[in-house]
Amino acid sequence: MKLNKEEQETLVTKLNQVWKIKFCEVCNQTNWMIDDTLFELREFHGGRTVLGSGAIKPLITISCNSCGNTKMMNAIQLGLVDPKSPDGEKKEGGGNE
Repeated sequence: MKLNKEEQETLVTKLNQVWKIKFCEVCNQTNWMIDDTLFELREFHGGRTVLGSGAIKPLITISCNSCGNTKMMNAIQLGLVDPKSPDGEKKEGGGNE
């Protein structure tokens, strides 16, 4: 799911509040790319795809442009996804509630 311009701005604002040490722990650079797409991490079911079963975590990825090290951050905690929405819809206005 792509983030719109307002949601991208909300993401950058929130990241600036919580992400204090921006040096890559692999190559020690500070050249990061923030993805504008939400991804999901699904509960493991022994290699089988089980739709509608198990936990799913919505994530934002941030990758080091120098070495490729990739961080994943929870989109719910960043205020981009409403955990109470049954279909995982984004919060109204991408708000920081």
